[in-house]
Amino acid sequence: MQQFITHTTRHLCLTDLARTGWELHAIATFAGHRSTETTLTCIHPSERELADKLARGMDRIHSWRVEMLAADRRCQPWSTKVEARTQCVQSCWKAESPRIGTKPMCQS
Repeated sequence: MQQFITHTTRHLCLTDLARTGWELHAIATFAGHRSTETTLTCIHPSERELADKLARGMDRIHSWRVEMLAADRRCQPWSTKVEARTQCVQSCWKAESPRIGTKPMCQS
């Protein structure tokens, strides 16, 4: 087991800020670091936290893919040409590069 020293509390504080959702640049500024690389060496998320974050991210990506496939199926009868179908799918979304988790504008 590692020895607990006063500098450990600094790492704990920075890790807690990361857990509460602070952005890396904000944590680096708070810590007085010139580089975010230094900040990354001070933040120590647990394996469980990393696994949970990965699972949540994969769930969002899966939902987004399912929605895109549903939009593609609605546009398939429209055209067999890839470009036309792509335009149709994109028209169902608020932006050409949709953010994960946004809802399509058109419904089936």
